[in-house]
Amino acid sequence: MEAFRQAEDKLLPQGFDYMTLDGLRIEARQKLTAHQPRSLGEAGRISGVSPGDITVLMVWLAKREYAGASPAPATTL
Repeated sequence: MEAFRQAEDKLLPQGFDYMTLDGLRIEARQKLTAHQPRSLGEAGRISGVSPGDITVLMVWLAKREYAGASPAPATTL
């Protein structure tokens, strides 16, 4: 359960063009690009984004983190 909670809170990069991400279904690409969710949890609650699409996003984020890229720009309030 803790792993799920951590995955739900993973931040997604803002302004990302999901149309360039291989593995996502076309509908998911369109919805994610239009909505620009802040986290995997938000992305998973968008109608038209399947659990398989969330898995693709999780793998993509893990690869970015492994390569040293930050998953999302830090924001300060």
